[in-house]
Amino acid sequence: MPAARDRKRRIQAASQPQTGQDVPPIPAGDGKIRLSFEAFPDGGNYCLSKCQNTEIRRVMACLKKLTGHTWASIYRTGGHGENAQGISFEPHNFDELPAALTASTTRDVKIFSVRASLPCRVYAYQAEGIAFVIAVDRNHKNLRA
Repeated sequence: MPAARDRKRRIQAASQPQTGQDVPPIPAGDGKIRLSFEAFPDGGNYCLSKCQNTEIRRVMACLKKLTGHTWASIYRTGGHGENAQGISFEPHNFDELPAALTASTTRDVKIFSVRASLPCRVYAYQAEGIAFVIAVDRNHKNLRA
């Protein structure tokens, strides 16, 4: 049985993101990702109402893809530029993000983004296996100088 345990450890290690950032642990059971919009603020610069129709369709397609993933599989979609895979999961440091984007969260949550389109990102945090959507950044400007 040691070989089976060793294989399980290798699989678990491979399912963790290779981004170097602190990300939430994979929830027990690791079923499909569920979404919540409870933390999504009304109005503001990061609201879906600021998006054009094509951007809204891309955001909705991204959210649909997100719910087709497990947490283990979404962590493997990270990367930048030519290394980007899928919807490109990226963890973020709370202090790197603008206050308007993090206003509906607390410092203890692990915020991440996924790519809806080349310029558009959807921001959320994971709690109890649920992705709580907090913002749509249609220009992907939040971390750029």
